[in-house]
Amino acid sequence: MTMFGYNTLGFGSFATRNVAFNATFLVIAGGAAGGHGSGGGGGGAGGYRTSHTSAGGVSTPKISGGGGSIESNVALVTKTSYTITVGAGGASATGGGGGPGNDGNDSVLATITSVHGDGGGGGGHESTQNMTSVGGSGGGKGLTVSGGSGGGFDGGDGTANQGFDGGKSYSPSPYDGGGGGGAGAVGANGASDGSTSVGGEGVFSDLSGSAVQRAGGGGSGANVYNTTPAAGGAGGGGDGGAADENGSDDMNGDANTGGGGGGAQASNLNPGDGGSGLVIVRYSNAFTLNNADSGLTISTANTAGSTKTSTITAGTGTVTFT
Repeated sequence: MTMFGYNTLGFGSFATRNVAFNATFLVIAGGAAGGHGSGGGGGGAGGYRTSHTSAGGVSTPKISGGGGSIESNVALVTKTSYTITVGAGGASATGGGGGPGNDGNDSVLATITSVHGDGGGGGGHESTQNMTSVGGSGGGKGLTVSGGSGGGFDGGDGTANQGFDGGKSYSPSPYDGGGGGGAGAVGANGASDGSTSVGGEGVFSDLSGSAVQRAGGGGSGANVYNTTPAAGGAGGGGDGGAADENGSDDMNGDANTGGGGGGAQASNLNPGDGGSGLVIVRYSNAFTLNNADSGLTISTANTAGSTKTSTITAGTGTVTFT
């Protein structure tokens, strides 16, 4: 049966029925931290999934992550409990060494899961092989003493329809790390000029009301041969660390963008943290989103076309629609 344009289930009055409806969404996972050690790779952005087609005037890219097509809206039912999680960004490694960055955390909206960003490869003249980890967007490979085929090792892989791969490291000297993959583009490969190994750019969306670019990858850190770090990808990616720069704010991925953190310049310096994720859901203003256990930070506004848009910026919890 259909009532007021929505499919209904069960019997009784409209107020007591379970009503099936579709909602438009944007779900971005937490970005990863940059790699530790000299020439650390940039952290990958969090996975980016959306069913929203942005307006014609919005800058490109304005697709789903990884070059994927816009997805179908998520199917929901009133009076049903759904989990929402906003993935935290990966915390930067501390204590020295040349280890990889920490991964971000997944974000969830009911049946939709966006995969965490993949940590940037460690620097410090590691001679490790290709990265085999997979994230929403791949982390850039750290600086390496001896390269694989073509003079460097591959970065982490992105997840299809969520994010792009991280950049490859550069070998021989100056052994530059790669940029972290973004939702809208691959991370740049390491190069003899370390300033060019930038993070991949993010994707634009106007679901929140204005066009915002999110989920850029982190830039690689400068290294002992090149004191020029690489910029983070447009859309919240953190910049790579310069000489003596120790995990400063500009190295961190921006909050609620899923941006990757920038890589470190030296083994005694900290890379950037990954940026936290985001969940946005738009639905008919006939319904109300209820934060059942108060575990989420939610703001809701009336939007065009008799809709509401709820933006969830932190936490994990259970919601219902009534």
